[in-house]
Amino acid sequence: MSSKEFSITKMFGIELEFFTLNKKGDIVNKADQILDSLKSKLTKSNLTNESGQHMIEIMSNPHRSSKQTFMNLLDDMSTLLYETDNNDLKLLGLGTYLGKHSGKTRSEVRYQTNEKIRGEGMKIANSCIGFHYHFSLPRATFDRKTHFFRHDINDIRKKKVQNLFNLFIALDPAVSTFMQSSPYYEGNYLGKSSRMIVYRSESIFKRPEKLFADYPEFSSLNDYAPSFDKILSRVVDRSKLWKQLLEEKGVKQSDYAKEDREASILDSSWKPVKISSHGTIESRGADMNSFKNIVGMTSVMNSLSKFVQRNKINVIPSKIGLREPFKLEDNKLYVPENKYLKNVLQKNSALRGLDDASVYKYCDAMIKLVKKITPIEARPPLKIYQKMLSERQTVSDEIIKKVEKIQGKSESHQVLPQTARKIALAYSKKMYKDIILTKKMAEQNLGFI
Repeated sequence: MSSKEFSITKMFGIELEFFTLNKKGDIVNKADQILDSLKSKLTKSNLTNESGQHMIEIMSNPHRSSKQTFMNLLDDMSTLLYETDNNDLKLLGLGTYLGKHSGKTRSEVRYQTNEKIRGEGMKIANSCIGFHYHFSLPRATFDRKTHFFRHDINDIRKKKVQNLFNLFIALDPAVSTFMQSSPYYEGNYLGKSSRMIVYRSESIFKRPEKLFADYPEFSSLNDYAPSFDKILSRVVDRSKLWKQLLEEKGVKQSDYAKEDREASILDSSWKPVKISSHGTIESRGADMNSFKNIVGMTSVMNSLSKFVQRNKINVIPSKIGLREPFKLEDNKLYVPENKYLKNVLQKNSALRGLDDASVYKYCDAMIKLVKKITPIEARPPLKIYQKMLSERQTVSDEIIKKVEKIQGKSESHQVLPQTARKIALAYSKKMYKDIILTKKMAEQNLGFI
């Protein structure tokens, strides 16, 4: 996120990651070329590097209004695309590149240290990009000086943090499904979300490739927190382990810090749900996707986050939530128990997406809840997900069909280099139209909240 801090009002922000391509459709290690040419030209958002020399990230500044957030971001995206084209490059916004690539890790201490700890897992970090959503933590819970929770949080606010945290965990299988755009990893079909399969280091996927082969606790899906104190203790334990791993590689935690601020105890997580050192709760499970899908998911997350906070909703993992996911009764929101969420919904989401009955039911229940709590004038962004449900087709399904059309259905489990290039260029080109349409939506205030 931007170095600008979140205020005590309910604010949010988003991060979008991209691969850099040449005009043939191959990934190229030229992110710095774009970053250098855009110095001081982006005034409403922040552009920065990522772990790979072929990756860039653009971040919105925190704001209360989703309309203003997207208007600002899309203005800078237009500038970014213009400069990218001037450098004979293109941007790709899918969770993974379809084919093999030769992206390289950046030389900064932070990324070289990650490579030493992750080993082969660093290739995964350099092969996956996402859409991250941030929502500000409850008022008077975060200390801006220490970049950590305050010591004097009262019980009511502790409960608010816990419920928001557990909400984001419960939402993850649905968010990941609707936003999946990565059916292929290194040219091979792994499932509807290959990014989830390789990035999360989950044993349920039975894959040799993992972001953290030896330390899955850094990137696997979070367990629900039974209390605020449990959130704290898990952060502390994970941070201690990370500090130990850094020291084994001869790196101080202060040397590992990001350039714009001091190191924080919160900087040792790549989990789908994270308490960030910016004073936000961050949803990291979504693949990078089209702007219309990002607008839709931002609307969903804004609606649910604000509703749970304003109405002091208690998020209850239970068997009721398994039978009737997202059932809202009095001030209780019922969600599935942890084991089912991780071992059934997460797994089936990654492997089969909306083709799976349990995942379909879960996604449908989430959208029905959002529709129920959202005013009519703010519902237009939901249409895209209602359409996905009716057609049972995400961007991943769309990509698979494109590969089948080019190579034939029987040959679609592996992507040929020329197919990967062709599809990458098609989605890169599509981004221009996507930005224009999303701008028009924002100008007309169609569902921005």
